Amino acid sequence: MSEHTVKSYEEELRHLIDSVIKMGSLTESQMADSMDAIIKVDKDSIDKIIKSDDEINKFRSKIDTQIMTLLVKRAPMAIDLRETISSLKNFSRSRKNWRFIKK
Repeated sequence: MSEHTVKSYEEELRHLIDSVIKMGSLTESQMADSMDAIIKVDKDSIDKIIKSDDEINKFRSKIDTQIMTLLVKRAPMAIDLRETISSLKNFSRSRKNWRFIKK
C-alpha cells in the first residue's frame, strides 16, 4: 500500500483491509471446522458452525459500509481505487466460499 498525504485516508484504507483479513480468517476457520464436522458426521458441530454465521454477516455489513463510505468520502483514484475494489472482491470470494461450504 502506498503512502498518502491524507493520513486519515490511509487509516481508513488500512482499517478496511484489516476488516477483510479478519473476516477472511474467520471464514477460513469456519470452513476448516465445517470440513472436520462433516468428516466426523458431527451434527452438533455443524449446527453450531451454521449459527456462528451471524458473525460473518456482521463483518459483511461492516465491510460494505466501510467500502461505501470510503468510495463516497474519498473518491479514490488509480491504485487507491484498485485496492478498495480488490478488498471488495476478496471479501466477496470469501463469502461465496463460506456459502458453498455451508450447503
